[in-house]
Amino acid sequence: MNIESLKSLTVEHLRGATTPFTLHFEKAKKLTIVYGENGTGKSTLCDGLELLGRGSISSLEGKGLGQTQPFWPSIGKHPVDISVSLTTATKSCSARVFKRTVIIEPLSERPVVEVLRRNQLLRLVEAEPAKRYAEIQRFVDISPVETCEQSLRTFINSLNSSREV
Repeated sequence: MNIESLKSLTVEHLRGATTPFTLHFEKAKKLTIVYGENGTGKSTLCDGLELLGRGSISSLEGKGLGQTQPFWPSIGKHPVDISVSLTTATKSCSARVFKRTVIIEPLSERPVVEVLRRNQLLRLVEAEPAKRYAEIQRFVDISPVETCEQSLRTFINSLNSSREV
């Protein structure tokens, strides 16, 4: 699988992004770590990626006073003002909110996004060793390992059959 390098992420009027903000990624890096003090926008960046990739924001589910809006705009803005754009070396994709629906353009370029939240990390750490994989399985692609194991099983069965003959 060829994974493109990320170029930039622009977030407009989503949660803490009261003004448009662009995060530029370092060229050819396969890992980006975002860290900072409370209130500096880390969650807003993760929420922007999640909105773009999944059409929802898990950190906002079930939260809010009174009527909960599915996508929280910055203070003084409306959901229609929310915009998130991700650019890679060769393509880009953007998300907008319209009538409580997330519109991704172009849909064919929608990134695969999984966000590991603090409560999930705590569950991972606190889980019994045998159950820890269940907490992170959506982040780990083990299909190549399963394919190899199946090939090995087939080979062993073939050897056993040949030996019996």
